[in-house]
Amino acid sequence: MSRAVKNPFSIERAYTKDGLGLDGIVAKPERRRKKAAALFVHGLGGSFYGSMARNRELAKAFTRRGMAYAAFNTRG
Repeated sequence: MSRAVKNPFSIERAYTKDGLGLDGIVAKPERRRKKAAALFVHGLGGSFYGSMARNRELAKAFTRRGMAYAAFNTRG
């Protein structure tokens, strides 16, 4: 039986000026310590869901330090 993995982020959609919806994830710290965030920009042929394990670990690392983490698809 597989175990459910708790993800530290929520699925979001950002809209461009011309109305295109770009899906992504956002992780917010419980207590914000810094006015900073990390934005992961994947390569041209990638997508934010290409490595959910990587996103999960990055989200945990940044939120533990009081920073938000986000990764979104791009037009590329």
